[in-house]
Amino acid sequence: MLAICYLCLSYCLGFALCRFFFPKLHTFTERDFFGNPLRLSPFFLMLPVWLYFGVLPLTWFAYLLALLFQRSGQPLFPANLIAMGSALFLSLLLLRKSDGQDSGKLPAQWHKDWLSAVTLPERAGGLAVLLLLTVFMFRTLSVRDGTLLVGTTVYGDFTPHLSMIRSFSRGINFPTVYTPYAGQDVRYHFLFMFLSGNLEYLGLRLDWAFNLPTILGFASAYSLLYTFALKLSGKKLAGALAVAMALFRSSPNALSYLANHPLKDSVSAFLHVDAFLGSTPRENWGIYTINVFVNQRHLAFTVGVLLLFVLLYAQLFVDGCWRLTEESKTYLPEAPDGPLKWAKQWMLCFGRESLFSKKGWEAVCPETLEGPGGGVRARLFFPVAAGLYLGMIAFWNGAVVIAALLVLFVLAIFSDGRLSYLLTAVVAVILTLFQSHAFIRGSLPSIRYYFGYLAEPRTFFGVLNYLWLLTGLLLPLSVFLFVSSDGKRRVLFAAFLAPLIFTFTCAMSPDPLSFNHKFVDIYLMLLSVLTAELLAKWYAKAGKYLEKAGFTLLCVCLLSGGVLETLSVYNVNERKAVYAMRDETTLWIMEHTGHGDIFLTGNYNLNNVLLSGVECFQIWGSYAYDMGYDTGYRDRQVALMYGAESPEELLRLAGENGIAYIVVDDVNRNSESYELHEENIAAACETVFHSDTQNLTIYKVV
Repeated sequence: MLAICYLCLSYCLGFALCRFFFPKLHTFTERDFFGNPLRLSPFFLMLPVWLYFGVLPLTWFAYLLALLFQRSGQPLFPANLIAMGSALFLSLLLLRKSDGQDSGKLPAQWHKDWLSAVTLPERAGGLAVLLLLTVFMFRTLSVRDGTLLVGTTVYGDFTPHLSMIRSFSRGINFPTVYTPYAGQDVRYHFLFMFLSGNLEYLGLRLDWAFNLPTILGFASAYSLLYTFALKLSGKKLAGALAVAMALFRSSPNALSYLANHPLKDSVSAFLHVDAFLGSTPRENWGIYTINVFVNQRHLAFTVGVLLLFVLLYAQLFVDGCWRLTEESKTYLPEAPDGPLKWAKQWMLCFGRESLFSKKGWEAVCPETLEGPGGGVRARLFFPVAAGLYLGMIAFWNGAVVIAALLVLFVLAIFSDGRLSYLLTAVVAVILTLFQSHAFIRGSLPSIRYYFGYLAEPRTFFGVLNYLWLLTGLLLPLSVFLFVSSDGKRRVLFAAFLAPLIFTFTCAMSPDPLSFNHKFVDIYLMLLSVLTAELLAKWYAKAGKYLEKAGFTLLCVCLLSGGVLETLSVYNVNERKAVYAMRDETTLWIMEHTGHGDIFLTGNYNLNNVLLSGVECFQIWGSYAYDMGYDTGYRDRQVALMYGAESPEELLRLAGENGIAYIVVDDVNRNSESYELHEENIAAACETVFHSDTQNLTIYKVV
């Protein structure tokens, strides 16, 4: 199947690019951040790298080619033909050239060596994570007996997502518009929807086209999280705990939920929870559970890109800290021992040897990332490549780019090689701004000061209370982690905290929740690395019985809330919305309309009209409102057109708003916003489709 070939080519391209430009990257897993030997299979790092390095440029190339061939009638056909052929050619070319480089040769029998390095617990854990992700993706979106089943918890967000996917798989959304608010630009990060739409075009069924890349990307993120925890701690227990805490975030919800049920019914109540829990505002939407990644597949796919480059730059940070720690011993040698002496030593050293020195600012890269030629070429290519890949995901999920730059900014303050950080940031920002100006008309979305996020009241202590209600034991554990850690881990903690600080001080949309909750989820995922290391150290020092029992109890308390919330996501999605895959309305629209045909519809959520990928003048307003569109104006125009007092007035309004088709169904007939005058629509327009089963008529504006 061509769609599977596309994904395989993505891995091949990523493999070839990595082998040519970063031939020693697989050795990154041989030692931890501090130079100690590490027993970790390179597969945990390389499989995610191959995916991201391949699928991002290949998908962008296919999209740009589709734009070029937009007038061909079927732009995806030549776009995929050229993109896939080019990927194959480039992969073979790079592999052939890399075979001639001694530094590029992989170990003999590398596939056996890497596989054999994966221990049985790691295989079982990896399989469990993969199975869990697969279950939840197909639990919320699947096709059975020709019927599309959409879970309750994703029904809202999947309205624009599936609509955009279908607009691409039909091959009509070029140049791209936001289908819930047609006739304007596209402010939504849509490239993951293009990838899914392209996979459907290439032969994958809709549910597989949306689920499969999500599973691959999200599993890659957890693989990198596991790698990160091992690189920091050297302990596989820390890696397992990091993945577990990222999957099942700390929350007091389990205790408060079970407190309201008799002890004898607690197990049954735990297993059959069927509602989102939480006492903070809108937590009953599941915004901090696995549901946010199930719901926002583009976030699940791209968060691994953030983890990858934070992981690589963390090595530079640790190397720089180690150098400064050693050199600081030469400062104030005769001062009395104690914290004051150490602080003076380090501050003097930081100023002279880092902040105002060549070493502090020159371009550097981890030794394992040196490519062909090494030296200056490698030191410059690494930060530019990091900036390119971060910039490429700006319209996959912009929040991930912002979070990555925030984390890297804090690391850069205390790290050597600030020029590398600067190059990465400059390239990522330039690429992001270029895409924004290309896709967005008018002013770009702005960041405004907004203290407090969803805390009530929006004060400092209100924020602390919000975090306590949100994370439970994780909050005091985080404070202890910061106080008890060494300087390097404190800086890592501060860097990981940067997205959370942004959450509670800034807003990027009219409703702060729309974007900011993603920064909280990213922070909790990053924090799990440090927390897991702390817990693993406690376990290593624990006695035989009592202390290990206390450790187990603490882990249960930290994870039980997340486990309960995950069960709630599973149980709530037992209820599903049902749509026929070959619905007559959907098929008629797909066969008889094209790009630029704007439909006037009712105040829709997901339905068979939207599953055609049609461009709508205005549906349920919140989808476009969160993107900064003027939904109030269009709401008034919808009411004026459906309630037009004469055929002439209707035609005038439809012409002014670029309406090509008008849909009349029970949503319009039962609207409380206007009084429908269908007789004027019928008199002014041509009836081109009618469905008795859905009591729906489509009129063409003539």
